[in-house]
Amino acid sequence: MTCRSAACLAVLLELTVVAHGEDGQANADQNAERIAENHLAAIAACRAFVEAEDQYRRTDWDKDGLLEYSTALRGDHSLFETKGDAGDLKLINQAFAFAEVRHVPAKDQALPEPTEAERAEMAKHLKALADDDVDTREAGAKALEAMGTKALAGIEKEAAKNADAEVRRHCTEIARHLNSTMVLKMDLDFTAAQPKAGYYFAVLTRQGAHATGGAKTYFRPNKQGRFSSPSSMTEGYALLAFPADYGRTGLHTYQVNIEGVVYDKDLGKDTLELVKTMDEYNPDNTWKVVD
Repeated sequence: MTCRSAACLAVLLELTVVAHGEDGQANADQNAERIAENHLAAIAACRAFVEAEDQYRRTDWDKDGLLEYSTALRGDHSLFETKGDAGDLKLINQAFAFAEVRHVPAKDQALPEPTEAERAEMAKHLKALADDDVDTREAGAKALEAMGTKALAGIEKEAAKNADAEVRRHCTEIARHLNSTMVLKMDLDFTAAQPKAGYYFAVLTRQGAHATGGAKTYFRPNKQGRFSSPSSMTEGYALLAFPADYGRTGLHTYQVNIEGVVYDKDLGKDTLELVKTMDEYNPDNTWKVVD
């Protein structure tokens, strides 16, 4: 259901009249109409994402012998990648790309601390990621994965600050895999994000028990048995869309995956807190299919 029905617009109108007072009737009317338009734009973005991912997978962009889906709307290996040369890739528009937010572990969580010996071991494996020998790099990456959450903080630091682009790339993917296998309190990273027509978007790289095929990650292990090879998301994709300011820019939250069916739910005034925990595609029977 899109928010064009009389009942839906009436709800929007009531919310905005309460917010602005009876003297704000004209503003309330405009806000209700704007929210309805934002809902339609968010649904259209979900469908555009499906088309873009399917198009992305037709080409082996990183020449690794795999046809993969993109893990991001913007940045490296994304649907909107700009490097200032002929390598630019724009499968979605810029406004959509820069409305992307990302799920990250909440900062107030206590991850297990590595011992001094484990720190030394991690430093050795990080050094291996920059080695000229492919097998050495793969062994280092696999060893870092095996260290688990004790290595996560250090890996994420290297992903952000290491001077070697290859090391940053490996660390980014290892961190994504470790994060995807942990049960943690999640948060949203809004760095550099700007809402598109009142909505933010997050790419989801796994699904839950309510999705077709059950719970699984969309990544697959590479020839070395690792999940963290750059751009190895081959098993599917999904997107979450939610209002930047509930009640002002939108009411509905949306999910879509490789099947192309957009699901819709009004999560209420706690939308922002709820979507922080929604780091997997998992619409149950409380979500409705958008017509």
